[in-house]
Amino acid sequence: MKNVLGHTLITATAVTAAAWIPTAATAATTANRDSSCPATVAAPNVKITHSFTKVYATLTKTCEATYASWNIKNSGGIFDTLIYDPAKPNQNDSLIFPGVTKLGRHDVVPVTANNGTTKRVAQKISTFYVKIGSGTLLFVTRENGHLTISGRVQKYHPNTTKWVPWNGATVVIQGRPSATLPWLPIDVPQKTSKKGQFTHTVLLSNLRQYRLATQDTSTTWGSTSATFTQL
Repeated sequence: MKNVLGHTLITATAVTAAAWIPTAATAATTANRDSSCPATVAAPNVKITHSFTKVYATLTKTCEATYASWNIKNSGGIFDTLIYDPAKPNQNDSLIFPGVTKLGRHDVVPVTANNGTTKRVAQKISTFYVKIGSGTLLFVTRENGHLTISGRVQKYHPNTTKWVPWNGATVVIQGRPSATLPWLPIDVPQKTSKKGQFTHTVLLSNLRQYRLATQDTSTTWGSTSATFTQL
């Protein structure tokens, strides 16, 4: 039997505060659930880089459930609903995020699950994050025993659907002696200008590879540049 995780869109306006308040009946039902094997859905973190972004949620544990559903909840309420129902194999498992969407934490909150009889199946809460995407470019010049390392950082702007300079992004210059060793910061973090740019000079050393790593913020994912290798 093929297990399929589908979704049905629910608008936030259709949700009332009472939907989140457990009732006595809900508490009694929860007590009858088998908590030894919670049914689990995994949804990836979402990077907004287009007018809409599609990701796929995966049911990683069924735990004998023949029906289960979860609400996707963000700071604005219920964003979407995932439904696991083998009787509807044509449902897909995608979540679609418009370019202009609620950013930050999204919780996958259990609604109900059962094994086709009176037995309730426990469900697990999971979390993923939705943020704007960014890109980092690296430029390196070598002269008189120094390396001049420059960077340009952009991020996606949902309202204009364009990539714009990321003013004030925190960028770390990283280096390593060889491709088999971990990356290490080689100087203090740098801040980009209004044009999303910065330039820094370092002394030549035994490091053969360099790259830039832009740090995450609460609304934007950081990014890593391509690697520059000294010959």
